Amino acid sequence: MSSKKQLYLSGWLVHILTASGAIFCIFSLIFIHKYQWIKAIWALTGCLLIDSIDGTLARKYQVKRNIPQIDGALLDNLIDFVAYVIVPCFFIYLKKFVEDPWSIPVISMIIIASSYQFAHTNAKTKDNFFRGFPCFWNFTIFYMLVVNGSKLFNLSIFLLLIFLVFVPIKYLYISRMDHVTNSKTLKYFIYLTTFAFASTSLHLLVFYPYRSSFCFIYSFIYIFSYLFFSIYRTIKPLHKATI
Repeated sequence: MSSKKQLYLSGWLVHILTASGAIFCIFSLIFIHKYQWIKAIWALTGCLLIDSIDGTLARKYQVKRNIPQIDGALLDNLIDFVAYVIVPCFFIYLKKFVEDPWSIPVISMIIIASSYQFAHTNAKTKDNFFRGFPCFWNFTIFYMLVVNGSKLFNLSIFLLLIFLVFVPIKYLYISRMDHVTNSKTLKYFIYLTTFAFASTSLHLLVFYPYRSSFCFIYSFIYIFSYLFFSIYRTIKPLHKATI
């Protein structure tokens, strides 16, 4: 098979991989409907795994150039909106994370705010940051499940994150680090700590409802560090900063 045909076939396989994320979303909705919360999170994790690799594969196989009739970015956004917004909203509603009078208003605000974020022309900035809270509602529901806080606490977190969608903080895009730092050491450190965060999150999921103190504490240290560095890089862009 010629190199051109290989790239063409690989491009279609990447698109199929991206689209298969919707299958995991359907399974997650089914599990939520059956009140099988952990299975629902596992299904969303499968979708997240696909989302973490399909962009890299698309660039590697030059999908945009070889299959110009398919808008891979649009396809990816469609799947992401379902996986990161719609499915978590269904989870929030049936899991009753907030009191009933607030359930519909909260998920309605999440959907509207997320629609704004996804449709914004600068949602992903030219220097590869997310503008505003990047709708990580799938992570939010998982950690709410792990923390098992009060409904008032959950409501406060939802309202804060909805507000942060509209605040133009530049959140780190971990797979695109060129405008985060020029230091290779710091880049590798961020990659390493992110891998550790994924590992501790996976541990919390696998062994739920048991909660390892180390994994729990490390996960939140990472989350707050991510927020701190995002705010820092918003205030001090790379060309003005020392790291």
